[in-house]
Amino acid sequence: MSDFQKQYALWDEFLTVWPASRLATMTLDEYSQAGSKDSFTYWIESRLDELGSIWGGSSFKFGVFSRKDTEDKKSDAKLSYSDTHGWYSSLGTTAQDAFEKVRGFVVQVADWAAQGDLKAIESFEHLGEAFKWKIAFHYQNRQTPVIVDIFKRAPLAVFVSGTASQSMAALQQATVAKRPGGLGILEFGRQVWEAWSQKNLAIWKLSHGNPPNFTDAERQQYLDGQWAVMHRDTGKEQGKKFAEAPVGALFFLCHGNSPQRIAQFTSAAMPCDKGDGWLQRSYRVLKPAQRTDRYTANSKNWSPQGNSTFWQVGAHDLPEFESTLLKPFFGTDLAEVAALAGEPIEAASLDEGVTPPPTTTPSTGNKHPPTCFNRVYYGPPGTGKTYTLMQLLKRDYEPQAASITTEEWRTQIIAEKVAVLKWWEGAAAAFLRPQPAHLLSRKASRKPVAVISPL
Repeated sequence: MSDFQKQYALWDEFLTVWPASRLATMTLDEYSQAGSKDSFTYWIESRLDELGSIWGGSSFKFGVFSRKDTEDKKSDAKLSYSDTHGWYSSLGTTAQDAFEKVRGFVVQVADWAAQGDLKAIESFEHLGEAFKWKIAFHYQNRQTPVIVDIFKRAPLAVFVSGTASQSMAALQQATVAKRPGGLGILEFGRQVWEAWSQKNLAIWKLSHGNPPNFTDAERQQYLDGQWAVMHRDTGKEQGKKFAEAPVGALFFLCHGNSPQRIAQFTSAAMPCDKGDGWLQRSYRVLKPAQRTDRYTANSKNWSPQGNSTFWQVGAHDLPEFESTLLKPFFGTDLAEVAALAGEPIEAASLDEGVTPPPTTTPSTGNKHPPTCFNRVYYGPPGTGKTYTLMQLLKRDYEPQAASITTEEWRTQIIAEKVAVLKWWEGAAAAFLRPQPAHLLSRKASRKPVAVISPL
């Protein structure tokens, strides 16, 4: 039996144990009872977790719940407690009073779900959003589903190219409208979630701010040398986060309000010659900005206009980040950035013969050739793998190859690739069989290795 068959069978079992007709007559203990695996809330949160998770958070999301702890807690205007239960004070003076209201709420949501009335569910304010949509999902007409088993707005917004500020009803309707005919609602939900997982990137904003923090010359030098620079004592633990972000972490660089490039850390943090407390990290460029004019869409902390230096784009803001920054300034989207990021990068190690960073500010006269990397393109035959590869090579490598002289290139290769080898590595290189001349040309030696797979 496949995973989906097991999940549909579990859904059937739930509806057998908890048919809609039982909801109106369930008792408080049947609704929530500490230690029971048959209560309604245990089914919804735990046993049906793989069919859309609402796991975690406070048990107050159920309105009223059976307490596991015996600690004496004081009631207030918002939360009420007895020895056995907790509930929202607005629902009544006793747990039973609160439950009778909550039971009515559950019955109402289940009824609207059976009718497919998403607007009514949306406007119903007496249950938490995730809880009510989870209930609605399981009591909808499975033959003509109108709700997918995802109860957070951001994943749905990404899937339909919307925004997380849209209502859950609107996002659910737009998402289900894209379900291919004949595809089960659980299978479709998995596709939606996988699309979100691919796009749900951890990406940071890094600002090389305006003078006096950075002069224009410094910013250009660090840009040419592909160094991300930041002071370790920057407030709100931003310096600490910069230093601790793993190798391979993604970020977009901006000069003040001007986006510059999307990049990926290739080294750990190390001291920078800019002064005491300054750190630097090397990176590789994934996408240069197509526009570098002022970003004005918003002033959130992750925005180029935000008052921050190193700040992560929140998951709920990814749709807005994509629509206001990635697409207009970089001509890309979250899916492409995820693909460009590729596999995690191993941190550079001085013990492995990797050269340390320069002890002086990188010179604008020393233009580095692009960093080498491996990238795998895969897909069915005829989908454009070779064409895409050639376009990327032309865009990313031909201009850089033409920007330095043959002598500069030869000197740099010796300094960066040969001088740092251990004695046995140099000996091994000397004994290697020579490659054909056309593979040793300047341009070919600086192109990334690409594997084009027909998978």
